[in-house]
Amino acid sequence: MNKENLYHKGAELYEREKFADAIIVLLEAYAKDQEDVDTIILLAGCYINIAHFTEAAKWLFVANEIDANNPLIKYNLGYALLCMGRLSDAMKCMNECLGLNPPFEIKKMTKRMLKSEEYFTKKLENNYNISLEEEFECEEKFCKAQEYLYTKRFEEAIALYKFILEKKPNFHRAIQNIGVCYIEQGKPKEALNYFENALSISPTDDLCLGNIAHANYLLGNLEKSREYSEKAMNAVKDPLLRDLIRLITLFIKIEQFEFARKLLTSYSDAHDNAQLTFLSGVVYAKQKDYLAAKGEFQIIRKHSKTAREYLEETKQLIEGRIKKFDFEPKMPVDASEDMI
Repeated sequence: MNKENLYHKGAELYEREKFADAIIVLLEAYAKDQEDVDTIILLAGCYINIAHFTEAAKWLFVANEIDANNPLIKYNLGYALLCMGRLSDAMKCMNECLGLNPPFEIKKMTKRMLKSEEYFTKKLENNYNISLEEEFECEEKFCKAQEYLYTKRFEEAIALYKFILEKKPNFHRAIQNIGVCYIEQGKPKEALNYFENALSISPTDDLCLGNIAHANYLLGNLEKSREYSEKAMNAVKDPLLRDLIRLITLFIKIEQFEFARKLLTSYSDAHDNAQLTFLSGVVYAKQKDYLAAKGEFQIIRKHSKTAREYLEETKQLIEGRIKKFDFEPKMPVDASEDMI
């Protein structure tokens, strides 16, 4: 497929909010023409939409080297840097954007950002101060740590998260993920300390609240687990797909099926995703509605070996050939871009 067709395919996937798939296609398009600014901007947009702001900034710096007078690049770069917590760098980009006489809509958004500088200054007052080179290094380490986490190499993951925290002590995602490593190692008490630390930095993080509920569940503190489950549910607002899947999985593990179903009902239409259908089947199976579970696993049987296995188990349960089966809410094995 030539570069133009790849770009249009990537743009179509972007419009359908299939950002991880779009990234794969756009990287292929970039490999064919590394001077195509439109491809780079769209690629950066994908990373912004899955909250990989540092990766987006890296690509926008590449685009800026090619076309330094493009106001759209300046604005997007400023936005990505702001989301990274780099206020001074972000405001510099916004001012440079205005100096390039951008189109009306970009000018309007840029001025709004500049007028909000005082607000962002207060919001980011406890932020760290490291160089962009160190920022990019930390992002690479974080992605590698995620791979280790998904492949159960927990000690290696923890070592990388701790390296990041030496440079970014308030990076709550790294703190939280150390807790996840301890949970996976069967150490909920140690995990809880990290989750509570992360929550003190980001008090409305729904996933962190869910992790605290999980740790308390494993420690036998069921009332507290329920309390934090409710807090997590109330904190959910337009979640990223990866966080939605993780939170539903947590709710299933701690037997808060009503919350898992509520999330599935609220967001399944917005995310056409086989993993959500799979989790819906698991919830039905956990509640012993095997006929409904069978229907969900039937839909995605071609996409998942586990779904095919669970489909057969639901058939046996319906027919009375077996009395029980442990339907685990298994997460994807691969650490694709939209799951990191």
